[in-house]
Amino acid sequence: MATANEQAQDLALAETRSSSDSPSSGGAQSGGAQSDSGLAGQSRQFRLAVDWLSAPDADATRSSAETTESGEESGECGEEADYLSVPSGVSYLIGPNGERPRVANSAGRNKRRAVLLEPLVDARPPAMVVIAGDLADVRVNGLRIPSWGMVHEKDQLQIGDYVLHVTLFNRTSIGPVHERHVGKECPVCRVHFESNTRVFSCPTCSGPLHLQGEETPEKDRLECALAVTDCPACQTRIEMTDGFSYEPELYRG
Repeated sequence: MATANEQAQDLALAETRSSSDSPSSGGAQSGGAQSDSGLAGQSRQFRLAVDWLSAPDADATRSSAETTESGEESGECGEEADYLSVPSGVSYLIGPNGERPRVANSAGRNKRRAVLLEPLVDARPPAMVVIAGDLADVRVNGLRIPSWGMVHEKDQLQIGDYVLHVTLFNRTSIGPVHERHVGKECPVCRVHFESNTRVFSCPTCSGPLHLQGEETPEKDRLECALAVTDCPACQTRIEMTDGFSYEPELYRG
């Protein structure tokens, strides 16, 4: 039988998913443009920059780092430098218990002190559901959340002595236009996309813009993605290199 906390988690997830899909949600605040579910998530990912309120215990940090390298017992998700990567779907932020926080695919024995995370990268603006376990003391921007909440880029999650800065990593998506956009007009030049058209896809709404390369004669080449600074559909800034749209200044004790 599900515990009261598990039932609350299910209810919170249902509410946030319904809100994200609703026409009155943040997804309709950008001129009515709709994202392609599942496509935006391939090029954008939430990451948590690990910081702390006070210098952590060296032995605990070392022990956590050793566990992170193997990742076998914990079912830990990918991690890069000082950032915790939050995968698509449901994952768990586990900590502190004297250790550095980590993101895992399963809460395992730590379920009551774990924090459930579910990114909604195709929402506008992108958001992440945060549901605290029974024993988890979680704060968002300094305020304790009673059971669940929602965070966005530039927010701060505090768990124990650690502060996790919420940021987004954007991965440039350049390649053939997705089949659902074939025959549609480019919002910049109004030329229809063909099945073999090379495009830049917005990391937020997946909207395509022409970005033809050497496969097209220079005189016929359409490079609409280079002609604008923001996506015409959702106003996301266009970046041609992989990287973070926001990098926090870390305290580091």
